[in-house]
Amino acid sequence: MNLESIYSEEITWAVIGDILNKEKYAYKILKNFENKGYNVVGVTPYDEIDGEMKELKDIDLNIEGVNLCVSPSKGYENLFNDTNHKIKYVIAQPGARSEKIKELCKDRGIEYIEACTLVTLIKKNRI
Repeated sequence: MNLESIYSEEITWAVIGDILNKEKYAYKILKNFENKGYNVVGVTPYDEIDGEMKELKDIDLNIEGVNLCVSPSKGYENLFNDTNHKIKYVIAQPGARSEKIKELCKDRGIEYIEACTLVTLIKKNRI
């Protein structure tokens, strides 16, 4: 399946990363998703930030897509600890990729894709 068709599905996404820093890709991806009307929630796994969701498992919505914009260790930790959601897709951004995450996704029947969300969706005028 290609990214354009995945991003055209009406599912709820989680963006995991530094969603509060305007200079970071996690923030840019989250805001672009929001601006285009996607169902999306931000997750920041950094303990020093209060008042924001810190782990994927804490989200009450039905998450089916995850966009990783975080270190591979934090990404793996969030995916490994989450058993609440029926995740269909994990999109790993540059710098967020690892074989360990890829294997976890394979074991759980999740489609793992290494791609740049902003580039893909800007080309399709979706973001």
